[in-house]
Amino acid sequence: MADSMADTLDDLEVQAIDSSSDESTSATDIITDVSTTVTVAEFSSCSTSSGVVDLLNTLKVPRASSLSRKRVLSRRNPRKSLARGAADPVTITPAQRAREEEIGLKRSVIQNHVKSLKHKRGQERLRVKEARERDLADALKRHDQQISQAGDTLPEAQRIFRVKVAMTFLRAGVPFEKVFYFRELLEESAYRLVDKRHLLDIIPFILKEEKAQIKKEIEDKFVSVIFDGTSRLGEVLVVLLRYVHQMKIEQRLVRVELLAKSLKGEEVARELISILSVTLGIKTGLFIAAMRDRASVNNVAVCTLSIVYPSLLDVGCIAHTLDHVGEKFQTTVLNNFVTQWISLFSHSPKYRLLWKTQTGISMKSYSKTRWWSRWEVMEQMLTHFNDIPLFLGNEEVTSVTANKLSEVLVDTSKRGLLKLELAAVIDLGSHFVKATYN
Repeated sequence: MADSMADTLDDLEVQAIDSSSDESTSATDIITDVSTTVTVAEFSSCSTSSGVVDLLNTLKVPRASSLSRKRVLSRRNPRKSLARGAADPVTITPAQRAREEEIGLKRSVIQNHVKSLKHKRGQERLRVKEARERDLADALKRHDQQISQAGDTLPEAQRIFRVKVAMTFLRAGVPFEKVFYFRELLEESAYRLVDKRHLLDIIPFILKEEKAQIKKEIEDKFVSVIFDGTSRLGEVLVVLLRYVHQMKIEQRLVRVELLAKSLKGEEVARELISILSVTLGIKTGLFIAAMRDRASVNNVAVCTLSIVYPSLLDVGCIAHTLDHVGEKFQTTVLNNFVTQWISLFSHSPKYRLLWKTQTGISMKSYSKTRWWSRWEVMEQMLTHFNDIPLFLGNEEVTSVTANKLSEVLVDTSKRGLLKLELAAVIDLGSHFVKATYN
């Protein structure tokens, strides 16, 4: 039994040697096919390390690409992070990666916003707002020491809110009677408001603070004054102050005074001195100019002011001066025609409606107090000159004034002279109109 098993093992060893020799032969054939420079003897010598080196030197080295040459492989030992005490690498889920990307995007948006000009302007507005609210709080404390009124025991923030609401209504020109309609909106996310009567009590405080603010802005600054009066809706004196604040021209309304009758020159001068010197405390050398129209009353007022303010510059209203230029045009035919044309529409809504129906535009209205108002009417006449005969020929236009206008257009010589004078006035007057309003 033992002898038979030994014979079987001997047979298996012979087969293994025969198969290995066959594989060696096939491998030699493959090497011969790949490179004819490698011989069988050279290949059979590869069993030693020196033979392997000789074989590598004999074979042709492949040429690396530019991408492969530029690429730098990390020399970090991948097993170094798995040293004793180190945690296993954490697997990041898609949800976690999405959250990290979202956080990175928000971080980028915030960083860009912080660097933007919009953010800096917002910070400046917030700083000004906080400073203004602190000033209001201090002013309310001073006001409470002098006068005690309803609501002075309320929280400071609530009182400031009411003052700001009253200032906003005054600035927008909204009567306090309408605060009822805004109450629900204003109280939605803020403090409770008061009725109209208590808002009216805040007006003297706001007026006092506005005067203090103007005095602070014009302190040690050169100022000029603009004053004028009107009797259109009643006798009113208006005084404006102009000065440069933070490299910007500012204009403030410092007085609107309702009067029982028109003022004389000395009375105007007294009011101006009271406003400038007493109320605002402007020093004599800082009041440098007075701008007004050339009415005789204002002439007397400026002469009186020049005694108190020796360095005062008298500046007549340039717009009034330019407006008077148009009155000097010597255009006889045009002046008569325009006067009758304005008279035709001034008291007839029917004719104004007919003109609008025919031309598609409204008739320019004439005002004695608006600069270059007459020139605007003439400009419209020139633009729609061919529509004038058709309008005057309408059977519904039957007034005596319309007949006189038609007679001018029928006369060939007067019609030609009218067009020539109209074109000249519009062409020359356009430069003065632009200078007046621009």
